[in-house]
Amino acid sequence: MPDDRLLTGDGHRSEQTKQTVMHPAKVLMLWGLILLLVGVFWYFAALGPLLRLGKLPGDISIQRGNWSIYIPITTCILVSILLTLVFFIFSLFRR
Repeated sequence: MPDDRLLTGDGHRSEQTKQTVMHPAKVLMLWGLILLLVGVFWYFAALGPLLRLGKLPGDISIQRGNWSIYIPITTCILVSILLTLVFFIFSLFRR
C-alpha cells in the first residue's frame, strides 16, 4: 500500500497528506451537468406560468399607498433546495 504522506526536507515523512487534484474529465462532466441544469431551468422559466419564479404561492407581497414590500419565502426555499442538489452532485465528483 503506497504511503500518501509527504517527504520533508530531512527525508522524514510528514503527517500532512498530499492534495488530490480532480481529473479534468470529471471537471468537464461537472460543468456539463451544471450547464444542463441551467438550460433546463431556463427552458421551463421561458414557458411562463409553469415556473413563475418570484411569484410562487407563499411569496408575500404587500402594497400600501406609496410603498410596497416583497418577501419571496417560497422562492428562497426552492432556490436553496436547487443549490443544495447542485452542491451535493458537485461533492460526489470531488470524492
